[in-house]
Amino acid sequence: MYSELLLFIISIGYLGVLFGVAYWTEYKIRPFLKKNRSKNKVKNRINNFYKPLIYALSMGVYCTAWTFYGSVGQAATSGLGFLSTYIGPLLTIPLWWFVLRKIIKISKAKGITTLADFISARYGKSIALGRLITVLCVFGVVPYISIQIQAISMSIEVLTTPKNLPEQTTSFSNFWISDTALYATLILGFFTMLFTTRNLQSDNKNRGMIAAIAFESIIKLITFLGVGFFIIYGMFDGMIDIFEKTASNVDLQKLTIIQHKKSSGEWFWYLLLSALAIFLLPRQFQVSVVENEDEKHIIPAMWIFALYLLVINFFVLPIALGGKIWFEGTNFVLNSDMFMLSLPLDSDYPQMALFSYIGGFSASTSMIIVSTAALSTMISNNLLLPNWVSDFDWKNPSFKAIKTIKWFRRLGILLILFLAYLYFKMIGELSSLVSIGMVSFAAIAQLAPAFFGGVFWKRGTKHGAFVGIIIGFFIWAYTLILPFFIQSGYFSSYWVSDSSFLQLLNPHALFGMDYLDSISQSVFWSLFLNSFFYVIVSIMSIQSASERNEAEIFVDIFKYSTRFESAVLWKGKAYFSEVKELLNSFLGKKRTHFLLENYAKTNTEKKEEFKNDPLPHQEKIVLADSRLLTLTERMLSNVVGSVSARILVSSLLHEQETVAMEEVITILKESQDVLSTNRELRQKSNELRRLTEELETSNQKLKEQDRIKDDFVSTVTHELRTPITAIRALSEILYQNPDLEEEERQSFLESVVNECQRLSFLINEILDIESFDNHTKNNTLQLDIREFDLKKSIYQVYKILKPLAEQKNINIEAVCIKNDENIIVEADEKRIEQAIINLVSNAINHMKFNENEIPIDRIDLKANKSEFPLYKIKIETKIEADFWQISIIDNGKGISKENQVSIFEKFHQIRDKNNRKPKGTGLGLSIAKRIIEAHITEKTAKDGTIQKQNGQIWVESKIDRGTTFVMRFAR
Repeated sequence: MYSELLLFIISIGYLGVLFGVAYWTEYKIRPFLKKNRSKNKVKNRINNFYKPLIYALSMGVYCTAWTFYGSVGQAATSGLGFLSTYIGPLLTIPLWWFVLRKIIKISKAKGITTLADFISARYGKSIALGRLITVLCVFGVVPYISIQIQAISMSIEVLTTPKNLPEQTTSFSNFWISDTALYATLILGFFTMLFTTRNLQSDNKNRGMIAAIAFESIIKLITFLGVGFFIIYGMFDGMIDIFEKTASNVDLQKLTIIQHKKSSGEWFWYLLLSALAIFLLPRQFQVSVVENEDEKHIIPAMWIFALYLLVINFFVLPIALGGKIWFEGTNFVLNSDMFMLSLPLDSDYPQMALFSYIGGFSASTSMIIVSTAALSTMISNNLLLPNWVSDFDWKNPSFKAIKTIKWFRRLGILLILFLAYLYFKMIGELSSLVSIGMVSFAAIAQLAPAFFGGVFWKRGTKHGAFVGIIIGFFIWAYTLILPFFIQSGYFSSYWVSDSSFLQLLNPHALFGMDYLDSISQSVFWSLFLNSFFYVIVSIMSIQSASERNEAEIFVDIFKYSTRFESAVLWKGKAYFSEVKELLNSFLGKKRTHFLLENYAKTNTEKKEEFKNDPLPHQEKIVLADSRLLTLTERMLSNVVGSVSARILVSSLLHEQETVAMEEVITILKESQDVLSTNRELRQKSNELRRLTEELETSNQKLKEQDRIKDDFVSTVTHELRTPITAIRALSEILYQNPDLEEEERQSFLESVVNECQRLSFLINEILDIESFDNHTKNNTLQLDIREFDLKKSIYQVYKILKPLAEQKNINIEAVCIKNDENIIVEADEKRIEQAIINLVSNAINHMKFNENEIPIDRIDLKANKSEFPLYKIKIETKIEADFWQISIIDNGKGISKENQVSIFEKFHQIRDKNNRKPKGTGLGLSIAKRIIEAHITEKTAKDGTIQKQNGQIWVESKIDRGTTFVMRFAR
């Protein structure tokens, strides 16, 4: 067992570490990342990784002592029911980019600091509504804070109570005089004030606190998984062992299945509560909305937070089952909420129990710090400051606004923690952690109709919101809080009588709804009546001009530019010097000077006239325009809340005029029309740009096609003229010399025949490519498929092209598999021969280097050039799987990568470096490709389907390393 003094020292030390994390983030890490971030790529990358991660982890404040202790206790009593608390938020995650992003955008535009500010701002900055929401949040969240105090108190009690003593006879040292919960509350109050009220940020971002909360999210995850792993694999033989023992116990088996009643009714209401809580809990609103620095951080937070919830709940059910199994048959009953501590202690591993205590303490403190900070800001901004800023003269030099606001928030923190402690002592000890947490969730859910209605429904009014919240809050208190007081003995149970009317008023089964548990039926009646009266009263009441203005902006926030997002029309005369004095009082002189100087530089209409004036820009402004007043209100909202900011800015105005609602709507509509027009123009501009780029690309292609056409016509003309000229010259010789000797005549005739064959070959190439194109489009290409000896065809090609190659000092070599056997294939013999001839001819035509281009390693000074050719072509045949593969390999100058892409296109010819006229017609490779791909193979797959596969042809080449053309078709 551990002493209270040791646990006190550990707790203080842990809080000191948290403060160190916050301090280091605020004064070391943040300045480092901020300095020259636009010029330093490393810092930019760190920023892009660090900020979204911290933002996502800070959302882990959702997992409190309820998660660390209560989920295990709930799983030990009701099985899988604990999952509803975490499945609800997971179901909302796909909506974050649309819903949460809209809420964040509104909050940034309005300078909103709390949930109460958000709702009151939507309904015309209603002071009464803001105060009502603040009171509801305090009474709703105080029970939740009390379970954190309860968890700390219970964990200390478990760790300090000897095993041989009953649990309730805890001995206290002299340091802990009588009540650990009281001292824990005071210490947490002190550290919360230290965390959240040392500095008031004008942008309302408490980055140090958020970093500390993210750090705590990691701590509680590591400790929960570590202790869970110890219990499952240290005290038991793993999950299989636990579930095997569970299978042999009928009572434990019920914990592993979802009961029908729970799945059909109560599950829905529990899922709804937890789904609403992820948006409406003050601590969640604080970390996900107020502390958000960039809307883009929502995207990584969506999957990181989802993963966090899944991982932290992985061991919950096995731990609960393990605890039930471990303590079965013992002489004393332990609280299942404390299994995370009692199991390691009972197995004589107190160090692991202490490790678990740190995780539970972390889970509790993170919730207490953020929740009390958010609630104290609500109390300050909505209960205290509106009257204070109205009564006090801020123009008085002795006016200390910042110090006063700090003390307001500190008093709020103490008040909240005192109420939480009082609730714990009066009621909390009678209930489990989970039941109190659900009561808190049900209270906060009463804000849902006014909150979401205000974001998505323009017709909602402050009267509707006010009436709906009051009725919902009353039903919540009647059905959930009153029974606790009756159970504690503060009231008598009036509904236990024979009166059917009084039985209908039973808070556990209001209006006879006895088939749901108390939480579910309370949520049903409170939300139903809340939503009903919100809608009905809103329809029957009339919105004020301010409400209609805010409704227009809130609902259509994405339609307005940032210039109009916080559009509030201020009419009347306000002096710039008074605006500056007001901001100095609440923001400080340094921040105010920076803000106003930057505004003056960018917004002063006559800034060109002051270009060479040495005075600061802001000193040249006499009267403040409506834009500056709007900016002033938004900046003050970050510090004092939207209601108090409105009061302060109003106090600046002289000869104030009212603003007609039509004027507000007209300006907003005009801005919306301008934005729509700009958007359309931008879309049309982008479309024109895209069309221009497409036209330019098409034009380039046309130019290239035109060049290729010219080259083709020139090449074909040249290629046709050469044999025709030769035929004509030889024919004239024969015609004019009838007395030629027979041998000479035969030689001339042979040359004529050869040139005619050459001419025929050129014409056939042109006709072939046209024929292939037509047949390919119509799928009518016919091949004469039959068996033939591929080896024989290759040697026929070899025989035809060998003389041509030798003329150019090129050696052709044919290498065939199975040299002693025939190679029988099924294909179109003539077409395959034609393809091989085209590829070999291409190699012959394009392989020759200029003399000064020949690499030195290819020159053999001792060799006879005619006997040892510099260039070689190899025709290689082999089997690859179910295919015959023919490779035409040369050691020529190679083909560049850019030319390899288009080399098989018709008419495509590669120009050499000297831009000399290309050789050939540019059709040979295109024809070869069409021939090979026309050989389609059909095969029957394992599932009986017929699969078709075309023949393949490709090129492999590197500059100065030769070229290989590969043809592949089925065997």
